[in-house]
Amino acid sequence: VNRQQLPPQFRESGAIIGARIEDVLKHQTRIVEPIALIELPENESLDIDTFNDLVVAEHWLTRRNILIHADAGKELGMGHVYRALALAQELARHNVLIATTKTMPLGKEFFSAQVFEHVEIDSRADLAKLATTHLAHLTVLDILDSDAELVRGIQATGSKVVTFEDLGTGAEVADLLVSDLYPNPRVPKEKQLTGIENAILAPSFETLARKHETGDKVNRVLVLFGGTDPSELATKSLRALEESGFEGEVVCIRGLGASDINAQDFKLNLEILRNVKNMPAEMAKADLALSSAGRTITELAQIGVPTICLAQNHKELSHTHATEANGVVNLGLGMEVTSENLANAILELMPHQ
Repeated sequence: VNRQQLPPQFRESGAIIGARIEDVLKHQTRIVEPIALIELPENESLDIDTFNDLVVAEHWLTRRNILIHADAGKELGMGHVYRALALAQELARHNVLIATTKTMPLGKEFFSAQVFEHVEIDSRADLAKLATTHLAHLTVLDILDSDAELVRGIQATGSKVVTFEDLGTGAEVADLLVSDLYPNPRVPKEKQLTGIENAILAPSFETLARKHETGDKVNRVLVLFGGTDPSELATKSLRALEESGFEGEVVCIRGLGASDINAQDFKLNLEILRNVKNMPAEMAKADLALSSAGRTITELAQIGVPTICLAQNHKELSHTHATEANGVVNLGLGMEVTSENLANAILELMPHQ
């Protein structure tokens, strides 16, 4: 039968042997009845005799307990959980636990389809307790603005704290702040990583070759406004593409929390996609994209797709990566941009149609 179906077998680890001195002297052996065994997990019973053993030991000695907290919601968007997943994939050799909040069920729905261990917490106040039970060496907060009391409570458990895109008081006491979209002026530079070069993308974006120079003709337009699209900017963009008279392919990608769009409502060669498994591949097919000002801009810039940007809210207006240098035409707050103005901006990027 297969080894997995055999009864368990044990071997002496050679680590610790306990015997009474008087018994050893009397019997001239350390093995004296009654004999009791303590069963150890494999990673705690390594016997280093070869270089292979040493490599295994190094893995276990450097493996860390990591707690990642991120949420998703209609207004919050899906970017935080996507980044949490990218982090977890990069840190997969460690013991990673992902926590989401019960009042924001989109997070649980998202991570239920992933392989990482996931738990729900009632509120952020439970994070310090969770960091204690998980014996967390590192806690990652991707929840926007945190408060100092929360961060200090987690640090009191012995865990380091890294926070993302944080303008709250928690960022000022965290061990590290990562702000690829906007810097926090109250956090010292030596405790803050800023700029698009510090963005975290899914590993699949790293393996995709960057697009070559863009051509004169736009054949395929990609419309994607995050996982929830709270301002319904995708619909406005599709109307603008209608007004521009675009006759090429249009692909609209809807996220987990975004409302449905009926392709039949538009006079376009339109395809609606949901639950896209290979987003980089879809992006790479596009000649032009329309997007909000979140992490999607960074992903499109990484691939080299020119983008028209409409911010979902005032907070997105502060993002520093939606610039011409990154291949982006930024039209500002999407709800204030008319479909006519958007159509004109589209036509300016399609001079040879």
